[in-house]
Amino acid sequence: MAEITLARPTGYRVDSGREYRIVIDRKKVGSIKSGETHVFTVPSGQHELQLKQDWTSSEKLRVDLSENEQTQLICAPRIKQNDVNMMVGLRAIYWITFGCRRYIDLRQGADLTLVDEPNSWLQKIDGPKLFGIGLLIGIAYWVLTGQSIIVMGVVIAAMALVFSGLIGRGIGKAAVHVSEEVQKRRDN
Repeated sequence: MAEITLARPTGYRVDSGREYRIVIDRKKVGSIKSGETHVFTVPSGQHELQLKQDWTSSEKLRVDLSENEQTQLICAPRIKQNDVNMMVGLRAIYWITFGCRRYIDLRQGADLTLVDEPNSWLQKIDGPKLFGIGLLIGIAYWVLTGQSIIVMGVVIAAMALVFSGLIGRGIGKAAVHVSEEVQKRRDN
């Protein structure tokens, strides 16, 4: 027999209070919470492992194990940043829609190497700055062409972006708060 060890580290806000369903060879064999490690005994040979959560999942990972061989796997959400900004929100939208078949990061090894992305100017733009940029573009267009209707369109669009950003940020903070409350109840 061979062994598959699956670990899920703590420290990520995303999915901290949620379980991932573990599927080995197309059969659900359990679930894993943040901070847990599970060991599965499987026959030697090739096995397919996948993690699922709601409509999202990890990519299917194939491991080929010989008799008495052990392999270590690690999983975590793809969104590893714990701060709340516009770029994290856009990444979250991508991963829960178009990237839903790779939402969970599953790989071989015992450690997830985090790649820190440099903070770009785009990540630092918040609602009021975005509104100001839109307003300046609208005024510049109005001065150059004399068409004031475009200014109103740009102002309304910028206000809509600011408003949706504020709502999204509020929903995100509320979701984090609910996840933290669920985790506290589970710990008690």
